Amino acid sequence: MRKPTRRLAAVSAGVLVATGVGIAYAAWTSTGSGSGTAKSEAISNVTFAGAATLDKVYPTGASDISLTVSNPNHYNAALSNWAMPAVYNAADPNLANLGVPATPQPTNIKTLCDLTLAPDTGKVVVHDAVNAAYTITDGLHMGNNADNTCANLTYVVSLTADAASTASAANIS
Repeated sequence: MRKPTRRLAAVSAGVLVATGVGIAYAAWTSTGSGSGTAKSEAISNVTFAGAATLDKVYPTGASDISLTVSNPNHYNAALSNWAMPAVYNAADPNLANLGVPATPQPTNIKTLCDLTLAPDTGKVVVHDAVNAAYTITDGLHMGNNADNTCANLTYVVSLTADAASTASAANIS
């Protein structure tokens, strides 16, 4: 009878070779973990300046509103929910005090002159890092209840809007 040691040695060598290959593969793989940091940019408000009517407005009529839109952010901003909280007479002597605490403020003539903002200003997307002229076509409407003192005035319009980041292409740039 043959000695079983040779057969056992051959089988053992095969198992060792197979196991060795598995160990060699495991020795070249690994996993890792850790953490890092990233910073986000501060949000800056989109602002409007120089909002004024371009045309003479009259009861039941409308005028374009021209303004400069400034978006200091590094992303395009979609403007929505436009509002016109106030309208002032450009000749109001207190207009320079607008927003300055403890000073006489200009008179808001929006109601007296029955002035409203166009209900639909369209889709407005402001390009990143831009100061650009923009016109709201027929943006200022005068109702039929405007007081006679509203005739022959130049209006300064106060506007607000919500601004949100967007991937949409800008139509103000």
